[in-house]
Amino acid sequence: MIALLLPLMMLPMVSFAYAHWYASLTKTVKMHVGTVEMDIKEWHVDATNTYDADCDGIIVGDEITVENVIVDGQVVGIRIKVDPIFPCWFLEFKFLIHNKGRLVVGMDSETIVWEGPVDEDPTWEPLTPPGPVPPGFQYINKLYLHDPGITGCPKPCLDKDHYTIQVEPTTFNLKPCECVMVKEYIHFLGEEYPEYQCHWFKLYKELKFREWIGPTWGSYGWEAD
Repeated sequence: MIALLLPLMMLPMVSFAYAHWYASLTKTVKMHVGTVEMDIKEWHVDATNTYDADCDGIIVGDEITVENVIVDGQVVGIRIKVDPIFPCWFLEFKFLIHNKGRLVVGMDSETIVWEGPVDEDPTWEPLTPPGPVPPGFQYINKLYLHDPGITGCPKPCLDKDHYTIQVEPTTFNLKPCECVMVKEYIHFLGEEYPEYQCHWFKLYKELKFREWIGPTWGSYGWEAD
């Protein structure tokens, strides 16, 4: 009888040991990954002395062409072709780079590749390591930020009078929707190089952007009354 009663007496004790009241607290963190997206908003030929070599009355779209490189609906490149160039030929060109993403970006050093002289029309992709400007060419490249103190220019726009803060690569960052303007000057001083006749030259440039890591901050919270 004792052996039979002991298990019956332990049953209420077991039930009592596992009977508890419960309370819970939760914390949920939701994180949405931002994007690094850069596109070209505008471009403009400020000046050139490209002339009508075939005398058909057409220069733009004939001796000089400028076309957009479009990927997924965004302009991510520019292709300029000039045929022919000649001693003292020049081109002044500018374009506006727009931070289309949701992250602040910084700029790395530019990649500039020169190719030539070559006999055949070169492809658009870079085929040679970065090299110096070929003899007979002058190339100037400058970057400008929008001056917030100058009004009257809706951003982004390509009004050169509003982009007056000159910067160097790796020294600035762009918030979403901000822009940097690139101005270029290419000048062919070919009178001392008659061997260049009937040859091709190519200038390839890549501008690289990355997410910018801002300063660390904290000490933000809530306390119950």
